[in-house]
Amino acid sequence: MPILSFVYFGFTNGLYVCFPYTDDYPDDYDPRTRPWYQAALASSDGYEVWGKPYLDSGKQQQLTITCSMPIRDHSGKLLGCAGADISLSQMIRILADSGQPAPHLKNKLLLDKNGIVILETAKPIQKKLRYFGSPEAVEAMWQNKTGLFFSDDMKTLYFYMATHSLHWLYVEEIDYNELLQNNPLRKGQANP
Repeated sequence: MPILSFVYFGFTNGLYVCFPYTDDYPDDYDPRTRPWYQAALASSDGYEVWGKPYLDSGKQQQLTITCSMPIRDHSGKLLGCAGADISLSQMIRILADSGQPAPHLKNKLLLDKNGIVILETAKPIQKKLRYFGSPEAVEAMWQNKTGLFFSDDMKTLYFYMATHSLHWLYVEEIDYNELLQNNPLRKGQANP
């Protein structure tokens, strides 16, 4: 299954085209009223805008995130807004499959700018989003852009890095004791 669920365009007159085609939308569907369209219009620089996760308008009510942007003609006149829906379940699968498997790696997370967990590999998609840690911890992560810190009980190590294109934080949750136990240097197995 591809990561993009749908690619679509909403014209300024309300006409809507979508690939792949679906008749899964209500009869009164107007793309101009949707959050993805409104966010693209509000984009101050005219570039892509990443929305917050939401339940799509289709019958399956899938948790989705949209990337959208305004489209203008050569004179700058608005033609409409283009969007692409990305399935969060597909993003989780890709995130879980990326990198080398390691017994100490317990979770990979993506956090929005406010510290809301967008997705994580250790838990299925939740319809109710949760906050990651304290607001102070999230603020410090944004200020530093990359780094690591321990949980209060020193059992969990968090590595983090800011992603500039999405304005999200990528976080890896590491079982610190497991990391130490499986470290080849600690076991004397390292090659000189």
